[in-house]
Amino acid sequence: MSGTPTLQNKVSPHIESQLPDFVREDHALFSLFLKYYYEFLEAGELTLTGSNEFLVEETLTKNFILDEQGDNVVLEESVGKFVAGETIVGAITKATARVLVDDFDSNNRLFTTSQQLFEIGETITGQTSGATSTVSSYRANPVQNIQQLLDYADVDNTVYSFLDKFRDSFMEAMPNTVADGLSKRKLIKNIKDMYAAKGTENGHKLFFRILFNEEATITYPRDNLLRPSDGKWTTDKVIRIVETGTSDFNNAIGETVTGTISGATAIIAAVIKFREGATQIAELNLDANSVTGTFQAGETGTTIDTGLDLEISGTIKSIVVLGNVLTGGAYYSTSDPV
Repeated sequence: MSGTPTLQNKVSPHIESQLPDFVREDHALFSLFLKYYYEFLEAGELTLTGSNEFLVEETLTKNFILDEQGDNVVLEESVGKFVAGETIVGAITKATARVLVDDFDSNNRLFTTSQQLFEIGETITGQTSGATSTVSSYRANPVQNIQQLLDYADVDNTVYSFLDKFRDSFMEAMPNTVADGLSKRKLIKNIKDMYAAKGTENGHKLFFRILFNEEATITYPRDNLLRPSDGKWTTDKVIRIVETGTSDFNNAIGETVTGTISGATAIIAAVIKFREGATQIAELNLDANSVTGTFQAGETGTTIDTGLDLEISGTIKSIVVLGNVLTGGAYYSTSDPV
């Protein structure tokens, strides 16, 4: 919530309409007095830091130096002077209040309409004068405090200095200093969400956003853990080819390879090249659903180079798939299949 508190709990705006007609008509000054009296009871005192630094004549009374247009002369570093009747706005909370009495020059304070949402340390700016200053404290008129006493139990309506009491009750384990720009009121209202997510990835990320306004990257030990017997076994269908001449089967992925003797065909899904001694081998990973027939060792396999649009070929090699143990050892016997 921000802005001026609702008028439904205020008496001063309704004083004149509640007075009898003869009082308003015959005693207008008394009606105005009652309105301002109740406005005073509902007011707040805002203590600020800084100074206006207007130039003042050295006389027994305070007299500002005026320019030819009748405006006050101020120092270069001055930021203006608050004026009664203007609206002030908080830079962080966007809360607003109307200045009733300006006592800034003498006692660094403004009497304003009640506004408990101002935060200690935030800058307020006068919308008419352009004057700025920093809030150091706020307190409402005792009558206003009594009127809003029950509202102070609501974190949305309580005074800023009471937020520490809410923190002590609901989030004592949290540091008092949080990320810049984070609303303590909203944090207190939503701290239950963080407690519900405690110990989870989202909980840790939320914690870092609250404290540092940074997105945390979560790394688990399992991501870098070497686990035995964790190999991923596949049953790919492959043939191995010794390429002929300048043939390059890397340029034939997606094309059909054909055995010239067996007539077997298959679509090439991927190609991996490696060396066996001085011989370079191209291992063709075949699309299992496209294989028809059985390729033979020693026959020529042909396909199309998609880059050159030419036929390329290679000799199909045999792959060891079975063997017999001839000499047993510590863990094998001659009857074991390999």
